[in-house]
Amino acid sequence: MYLKDYLLGPVLMLIIGLLYYFFPPKGINSVYGYRTPAAMKNERNWELSNKWASQLFLVLVMVLFLFCYLNYRNKYMGTADFFLLVFLIGMGTIIAIVEFKLWKLRKEK
Repeated sequence: MYLKDYLLGPVLMLIIGLLYYFFPPKGINSVYGYRTPAAMKNERNWELSNKWASQLFLVLVMVLFLFCYLNYRNKYMGTADFFLLVFLIGMGTIIAIVEFKLWKLRKEK
């Protein structure tokens, strides 16, 4: 396997992350953006949650690049299995962080 095989997933996620960061959803919708009940509660939550999620998604992409490169060097798991594992753990972490921030925002009112 070549390095490009290991980094294909992170490169695709980087493209998606940059699009999400530079072209955030304009208003609450059911197609594009960070869509949870707390985020869709009002326009303020929507804007803040999408801002936070897009920033955290780009951090996740950097972590994916690092971990996928380490997997290439050390062959921990197959490329797809490893990428999926790190990606799902990262997405769960992003959701937990954003939801916690929204919860704190609601408690401050």
